[in-house]
Amino acid sequence: MAGAVISARQLFAAAMAAEAAGDRAGAERGYRRVAMAAPDNPISALRRGLAALADRRPVEAAHLLHRVLIHSPDNWRARLARAEALAAYDSPRAARAMRAILAIAPAATDLWLHHGLLAWRADRASDSLRAATRAVTLAPAAPAAHARRGFYLRSRRRVDEAARALRRAMLLAPADEAHVFNVAVTEPMLGAPARALRWLRAGTVLAPLAANTWTRFGRFLYRAGDNGAATGALRRALVLDPANPDAPLDLAACYR
Repeated sequence: MAGAVISARQLFAAAMAAEAAGDRAGAERGYRRVAMAAPDNPISALRRGLAALADRRPVEAAHLLHRVLIHSPDNWRARLARAEALAAYDSPRAARAMRAILAIAPAATDLWLHHGLLAWRADRASDSLRAATRAVTLAPAAPAAHARRGFYLRSRRRVDEAARALRRAMLLAPADEAHVFNVAVTEPMLGAPARALRWLRAGTVLAPLAANTWTRFGRFLYRAGDNGAATGALRRALVLDPANPDAPLDLAACYR
């Protein structure tokens, strides 16, 4: 028996090493061997379930993660991953799984945000907004909660409310360029494209080495008719990320 335990540990270490090296197939074979050597070991099932989820095999992932929860019902990682796997093919079961998690930890802001994201993916816009609103209530100083709520509001064309939520996120995390961008793309919906331009320019100050920031700024300038400034911004994006296949196309548009 002692030898079997040592063997399972060695197999598990080898499987983890394969996973760390990016060898998904080798890691999965290793975890399968662990399951054969130690069938009651929930960790190997967890690793296989997470790998199946990453490889977009949600039915297999949900089955493996369910096996984990039989042995370790308090494994939160398995619970969340199982709910995510179920969301890919069985939205009602995914919703029930998330409600069960939230019943155990009703004050966990991140869980409410995760619940909202799964609801969004399942085209349950009302549920996603309610979840984000609950997250804001639980953690009013969390910029991510306000940002997610603003996104859901904007998707429902409740633009004024969305703008307030997104500005709140930006005020709570003023150095985060993503929040600045979210505010910027909302401004044209409020009839204020000039304000959008100012926010996008501020984003380039916050993240001067982020190619995507300059690309978004350049595209907006191009749509605003300022081809000269757009060309400068898009050239900067190309220098920062020369491998981006869209950058030459964006630049070419400025010369038409």
